[in-house]
Amino acid sequence: MRHLRHLAAAAALFLSACGGDDPFGINPAGVQFESARQRWSAGQPEQYQFNYTRVCFCAVVHEVRVTVTNGVVTSAVVVESGQPLAGAALAQIPTIDDLFETVRDALARNAHDLRVTYDATRGFPTQIIVDYREMVADDEFLHTVREFGDTRLSSSR
Repeated sequence: MRHLRHLAAAAALFLSACGGDDPFGINPAGVQFESARQRWSAGQPEQYQFNYTRVCFCAVVHEVRVTVTNGVVTSAVVVESGQPLAGAALAQIPTIDDLFETVRDALARNAHDLRVTYDATRGFPTQIIVDYREMVADDEFLHTVREFGDTRLSSSR
């Protein structure tokens, strides 16, 4: 019993000397990302809709109802006004896969602050908060996804 306590103390001392929160190099955010990505890939519908909002210092904020078909945004309508987006504005609206790429990029670039909430069932990100650099103003942004629906299911009713 005494040997186990010494072994545990030595292991704790060794691990604390390695520095950082994770001496084994496992990134919990990366593991969470991969698990969510796998859930999304396993059940990704061909056609789906969701309400999307992006908050940043780069654009006017509007909640948009997005329709995606075969991995491409085919429609985006401002919820408040019913105004459809077109051209460059439409091209800036992400799919769920694009949002996963946003998270992957933040992980790869070792963003100062990255917080992601995933849908427990389907795995898609419901909220992404990124601040790439701690002491740089205006590089933060927030993405939110609400009211997700598989349009194939709703159109077959």
